[in-house]
Amino acid sequence: VVRLGGDEFVVICKTAPALQLTARAEEIISLLSCPVAIKGVHVEIGACVGIAAPSDRQAATLKDLLLRADYALYSGKKAGRGCAMHYDPAMDGAMSGRAKLEQQLRRAVREKAIVPHYQPLIDLETGNVRGFEVLARWEHAPGQFIPPDEFIQIADDIGIIIELSENLLRRACTDALNWPAHLKIAFNVAPSMMGDRLLAHRILAILADTGLAPRQLEIEVTESALVRDLDTATADINSLRKEGVTFALDDFGTG
Repeated sequence: VVRLGGDEFVVICKTAPALQLTARAEEIISLLSCPVAIKGVHVEIGACVGIAAPSDRQAATLKDLLLRADYALYSGKKAGRGCAMHYDPAMDGAMSGRAKLEQQLRRAVREKAIVPHYQPLIDLETGNVRGFEVLARWEHAPGQFIPPDEFIQIADDIGIIIELSENLLRRACTDALNWPAHLKIAFNVAPSMMGDRLLAHRILAILADTGLAPRQLEIEVTESALVRDLDTATADINSLRKEGVTFALDDFGTG
């Protein structure tokens, strides 16, 4: 069993019939779906498994098998949580571009290659800068950027949005230590993260680690993020506001 990074693992088995591989995959999914208690909070996770065997188009190398298992994994994710999917040659054309981008994105997050850029927020009454909104920027190749609305969604789909967001927020908080104290950081939280019962803990831990005052952080959330899990979102917001973090409603009217 090998951890490739983030939430991605590989299990290498001796050659076995397809039914045996499927049974092993379903056993893994079942075990990973058991609730986990973290500081008294029950957290449920899930898994999808992509399966490739040497008999699949006679893949000769481990690299071939990993790539085909990756294609199968992506197909499984599209089918829904808790799915075990076998590789099919028909996946090659449809999955190769997306799977390649996923691999590059995982590497970029692991290496912290996605960095914050800052867009000024202007007070329209005074014309003064009141803070900066954090924008995620991924320079995929020299001078070539992948749009955030493309890679943010992929990061959400493959389960690395929390790691990406924490990297960006930590870097932004560190940068803001050199700014005048009245300037705020405005940071967007992905809708899926508002259902995370540990969100407030994660944010407060980053503020404590970097030394940025909570009053200098403003969290931007969308209406759709709030109504996904209103109770959890309310608890997170109340915990953070109690410490001095402020909130703004982003994309007003679109949720």
